Amino acid sequence: MVFNLIGHTTKSFLSTCINNYIKDPMTKSVAERATWLGNDETHYYRKWENKDISDLKALLRLTINAIENQLLAESYENEMKK
Repeated sequence: MVFNLIGHTTKSFLSTCINNYIKDPMTKSVAERATWLGNDETHYYRKWENKDISDLKALLRLTINAIENQLLAESYENEMKK
């Protein structure tokens, strides 16, 4: 599974959840970048000056799509054993 939050509390940092629960390297990569841009939106100083909210939305879409695809694939693998 891409991630498993069963028994996980909501008091963990987002970066900790990404590192501990997202195993796919590409999904982890885009999720981390979404976090970076999200942080930029909360500070006066922008680390990623050439990126804006549309880039954040794109990274979030990529992350969500990757997780949904992984979950759907796992569902079919479980339902249709060899």
